[in-house]
Amino acid sequence: ADEYIAADYTSSWEIQQICESRSVDYLVSSCHDLAYIAASVVAKNLGYPGFDLPEIAETLHSKNLLRLALKNIGVITPQFADCKNLDEGLSAIKTLQFPLIVKPVDLTGGNGITLCNDKSYFERAFLKAFSLSRRNRVIVEEFLLGTYHGFSGLVIRGKVASFFIDDEYYVPNT
Repeated sequence: ADEYIAADYTSSWEIQQICESRSVDYLVSSCHDLAYIAASVVAKNLGYPGFDLPEIAETLHSKNLLRLALKNIGVITPQFADCKNLDEGLSAIKTLQFPLIVKPVDLTGGNGITLCNDKSYFERAFLKAFSLSRRNRVIVEEFLLGTYHGFSGLVIRGKVASFFIDDEYYVPNT
């Protein structure tokens, strides 16, 4: 890079200020969901190509909104509850079946996620996830046992320039 600027890459306001003050030609988001959402706002405001509209980015990168969107179009997903507080979480466990996954709606990389096999750890897991969420929201969903796989790709001018597929391994509650 020709220059380093210390800034919050999840702040669309800061990113836009930098782009405008430096006459930036292209915008590339860092590998972070909140950074992508912020960059999509700037891309829309300044006309940079290659980004989803901010409302689409928000839906894709927010666990609660994505689950709801998938459910609304008929995609089978685990049963879930979108919770704004502990009381909603405690109410959700009356209708959901253990084991449950408790996670902040807005973090990535497994951060703040807890697998609860029964009620004994649920409240502590919920409060942990809630405290880590910038949006103060937690999703509680039924756990499905299976394997985990990922796909990442780079699209340039409408064509896939590179991609990789990976098999992932997670250790619960680490």
